[in-house]
Amino acid sequence: MSASMKSKHDLVYKVEMASQQHILESLQQLTLKMKQTENRWSSDDELEDVILTLSKTSTCMQHSQPSPYELKLCLESLRCLRNACAGCRKNQDLLISRKVPELLCKLISAATHDAAQTESPEEDVLTLLRCSIQLAVNMVTDNNQGQQCIWDILYPGSVIGVLTCDDTKAQHYGCMLVLACLKSPQILATFETSNERIRLSEAVLTICTKETELDFSLQLVTFLLQQSYFIPDSLVNLSSDARMTLLDIISAHLSEEDEDSDSRSIIDEKALKSLAEIFEKDCHHVIKFAAGGEEKENSDFKVPIVITKLLTALCIASSSPSKPALSILQGRKSTLISSLELLLMVHALGKEGNNLFTVTQKNLTAERASDNPVHGFRRDLVRLIGNLSYRCKTSQDLVRDLKGIQVILEQCNIDDQNPFINQWAVLAIRNICENNQENQDVIAALRQQGVASNETLETFGYEAVARGDGSIYLQNVKKR
Repeated sequence: MSASMKSKHDLVYKVEMASQQHILESLQQLTLKMKQTENRWSSDDELEDVILTLSKTSTCMQHSQPSPYELKLCLESLRCLRNACAGCRKNQDLLISRKVPELLCKLISAATHDAAQTESPEEDVLTLLRCSIQLAVNMVTDNNQGQQCIWDILYPGSVIGVLTCDDTKAQHYGCMLVLACLKSPQILATFETSNERIRLSEAVLTICTKETELDFSLQLVTFLLQQSYFIPDSLVNLSSDARMTLLDIISAHLSEEDEDSDSRSIIDEKALKSLAEIFEKDCHHVIKFAAGGEEKENSDFKVPIVITKLLTALCIASSSPSKPALSILQGRKSTLISSLELLLMVHALGKEGNNLFTVTQKNLTAERASDNPVHGFRRDLVRLIGNLSYRCKTSQDLVRDLKGIQVILEQCNIDDQNPFINQWAVLAIRNICENNQENQDVIAALRQQGVASNETLETFGYEAVARGDGSIYLQNVKKR
């Protein structure tokens, strides 16, 4: 190349670079301008140019490796449109009419694909992904048309792609987008029948498991919990890990509601009955697992943990007399029957020795004790039986008829695997015997037979006293 030609080439390159820099700086200035609310309502022509720029650069992103300049231009276009749509219905509608949602779908697909190809994605690619979702969020905020349009285009592929990508910020914005869209009754109705709802639920609960500080993922799960289909749907179809996370969230909500006597539960009657029904149906897996009835190398070790967490949720739900959950569960005899039968089997299995239900008194650390997949299971069975017997004669009589009184008396032991089981046994016996003379007579008879000592009965606040005719009755220690 001659010196004159090289000089011309360099000049063209400098002019081109100067032009690119000018375009980028102009776009950056417009982005700043769109931060001011008053500027968003009179910017149609400028936004049309930005949309055109985004359209051209998004095509480069999808079909080829973009140049650094094209990538910067695409990013700045997204930022500018994101700002322009914030609280501005006019600009939201403009972007919808210019098919920007379709462009976002292409960009999100390209970005999630690129990010999945490497362990350390380029920061610009992740930023493009985040900005694309942020723009989508701003387009759907308080805009029913925008919600429907974005949802129809981005769900399920792009939405689930974002929720399952390996970028915490993108996942956070993705949860914001889903929550905003599902607040539309029309979208929520179609979501309920969607074949992909389980994949989305699994993805969101996985985020909750890994990123406990992501508020919008928890908000999204809380919103879904208020849908009557969500709990039965999830506890049947989700993975064990997702079910464990879901049950932890349910228990946390129930605990918070228990502390606030005036709060309305987000777990409605249908969902609560579903929890009880699934427990009744699946609780036998715990016995099979502990007894070695399932092949350990092939079984899911997490299944007994799921059932234990499900039992804990039922205990918390039934712990407050002022809440309707207690009367709902008390009206379901099958839950009490399953719990009593299970406690009898657990107790018998524990006596056989050397299994998960064998009483352990080795001063295990909390960490070692909790390694047991059924840690606290026996205790919570006693706890649930006691809760369901609270001022409910039907439940109290059922406990007696199914020989539950004696087995609960026998739970007054220290057991590393079941912390505070003796205290819960105390409460259960008191609830079972309150204003129920027949049950008090049963305990008195057990004392006469030597099954229940006065020392044990005093632990429960009672004493076996002999009448003049030689019969035994139970007396409250406080009344002596």
